Amino acid sequence: ARKAEWVEEFTLEHGSAVSAVAFGEKTLATFEAERAEPRARVWNAADGKPLPLEVRGAWFPGIPARMLRFTKDDEHLVMTNPDTFFGEPSGSATLYRRIPGALVGQTQGSFDVVTFSADLSTVVARELPIKPPVQKDRLRLHDNPWADPKNERKPRAVLDYPGGSDILHADLSADGKRLAVAGDDAAVRVFDAATLKEVHAIKLKKETAVTAVRLSDDGGRLAVVGAAAFARVYNGAGAELCELKGHAGA
Repeated sequence: ARKAEWVEEFTLEHGSAVSAVAFGEKTLATFEAERAEPRARVWNAADGKPLPLEVRGAWFPGIPARMLRFTKDDEHLVMTNPDTFFGEPSGSATLYRRIPGALVGQTQGSFDVVTFSADLSTVVARELPIKPPVQKDRLRLHDNPWADPKNERKPRAVLDYPGGSDILHADLSADGKRLAVAGDDAAVRVFDAATLKEVHAIKLKKETAVTAVRLSDDGGRLAVVGAAAFARVYNGAGAELCELKGHAGA
């Protein structure tokens, strides 16, 4: 079979480093970290041309975005940024909604969002460093905090990582049914997001340093990448499907 070839369609012109990118159904978003007014920029996904939308109505941190991601049907754009809380590493999250001629944002400060479902019915955040010791082995599952501010303060469920290992990375499938969590115990565990029961665990070599995990929209496949050119895809039962070769580093 002939190998598929990637062909460049267009270039999104930036003047400095880009820290995050999101691909929606009809829209692209990027965050250019070193602009005079750093904020998300939006583009037409069909031709790469900038969309004439003013990005406004939210706090604009002078630090790069950590993540950009569209919700279902490009209805909203979520941006997360690193932040501090009582001197400890934390994060903030901004939800942009599209109105005629603009993207209007609403920021949840000191709300360290890690991942969320496509309809925002489930938002996963890290435990806030309110008092030492900071619980780095815990994730909080919230109902949509932008729909009701009380949802930010009170999670509907809490996940404590088995064995107390620090949580490095996590991802929630778009349908909100599966949650993948990488710990510093050289394992990636997949949980049922409704019950928080462990579905399966992928045991890695002790020296494997995971840098990201990502579930397919239906949670049926999981990509795990890391240092030393580690890149593999697993099925819904935790069996390895393939290794993504051709990487030279992390």
